[in-house]
Amino acid sequence: FIFFKEALLISKNIERFNDIGVSVMVASHDKLEKLEDKILMNDILLKEIKSGNKIIDVPESYEATTASESIVHYNTLISNGCEVCVKPVRGEGGLGFWKIIKDEEQFESIITKTSTNKITAERFYNLLLDYELRGNAIPPLMVLEYLSGPEYSVDCLADKNGNLLVAIPRGKGLGGRVRVLDNNKDYIEIAERIARKFKIPYIYNIQFRLVNGIPKFLEVNARMSGGMY
Repeated sequence: FIFFKEALLISKNIERFNDIGVSVMVASHDKLEKLEDKILMNDILLKEIKSGNKIIDVPESYEATTASESIVHYNTLISNGCEVCVKPVRGEGGLGFWKIIKDEEQFESIITKTSTNKITAERFYNLLLDYELRGNAIPPLMVLEYLSGPEYSVDCLADKNGNLLVAIPRGKGLGGRVRVLDNNKDYIEIAERIARKFKIPYIYNIQFRLVNGIPKFLEVNARMSGGMY
């Protein structure tokens, strides 16, 4: 059984599949908990950089669970010269992703009809604050450097022990509609380093964007990527 969604739920109930004779190509529940936490993954990779064992560069990022934290982190990133975006600490694909923009950018995007997933900092803060004031807890959010460069995905196949067998880098072109296979040695080596560190079994993909030619980490999905279908 090769799954596409609900990896955590499936891994949590793996014994139920085993009991009926179904083998599921899924990582352990504990490993998935780590891989799906985007803040934790960035922290792990940042520690590797600081220890001199860089696996891949990471974007500047912070966790926010309140409206006030989100705006503090936004201002920090802006002061560091970054564009800013936000997404859930745990989320699938582009769900919950927003680019934080200035008022004039919002006006321009409305005029050009490209306003999808863009919101001003003031509007975003007010929405979070209103949600809090109604007695709700804000799910952990990742406030981070927006990466605007070309996106790459490395599709990986490993054995059940997480030993990497094949890594195929794939670039997105022409508005994301075309996939370009790129036998880039540097990208394959990133996959090899991630494989050695995390020992992810079976099928998974690594996503990153290029910033001035340097790969910066987005996430690891411990499943087959949507672009392979």
